Amino acid sequence: MRPGSDEREYYIDVYNPSTGELISSSPVNGIDGYHYCMAAYDPVTKSYLAVSSDNEVLFILPETGEIVKTVKLDYPLSDIRFLRK
Repeated sequence: MRPGSDEREYYIDVYNPSTGELISSSPVNGIDGYHYCMAAYDPVTKSYLAVSSDNEVLFILPETGEIVKTVKLDYPLSDIRFLRK
């Protein structure tokens, strides 16, 4: 995910990992900001995961930029924690 040229404008880009070619770019609507260092891809849900500035995990479909699910975190990301089971 990357910021756009306007404030509160975000895009999710999909690249070919072998060539670096941009495959698609879709606008993501409905967020005011996100934590740049907290992102991942979930192959089970086929969603890009990002953490919003409101401390919600966003499940975003890369093809459309649609936020399909949100989960509120139990604590703010002012302190990153790694939990072991």
